[in-house]
Amino acid sequence: MHVVEFDIPRRADPMIAKAEAMWAEYTCESPMEQWTIGNETHAVELDDPEEALGRVRGTLVPMASDLEWYATDPVRPIADGYRQRGVLLGDVETVDGPVEIAECAAVRTHRWSTGTLSVDPFDVVLAHLEARMPFRFPDGSVLDLVATPDGWARRS
Repeated sequence: MHVVEFDIPRRADPMIAKAEAMWAEYTCESPMEQWTIGNETHAVELDDPEEALGRVRGTLVPMASDLEWYATDPVRPIADGYRQRGVLLGDVETVDGPVEIAECAAVRTHRWSTGTLSVDPFDVVLAHLEARMPFRFPDGSVLDLVATPDGWARRS
């Protein structure tokens, strides 16, 4: 599933994002302890992740999520922000029905910088399927990552 939306107008509440075919809302239920995450959009189902770097042609499918994130560890400082381990659970609604996420390890990262997008390496990747996450930005630059036993790595 591939979702791209670059034209998201700024709102007074930075925890809500609304665009023509996308809605996302992040609610802090309890600081440093619990977040609620809701999303609705249309994604493109791709046969091959490589297609995300080209014309992104595939089947348009609606999807939505209603997720909860709970902290399991205290905040850990990183450059220009912090990371915090936790767990994620909830449902992702697809055309084939809901996919339940019973509970999985998750990391929450917050940064104050406004520079280029980067991905913090995870300490441990629990599932190793060499999942690929390629992405092309409007300026033509590419972020092409793959999950490895050592965490996310840039694909060369």
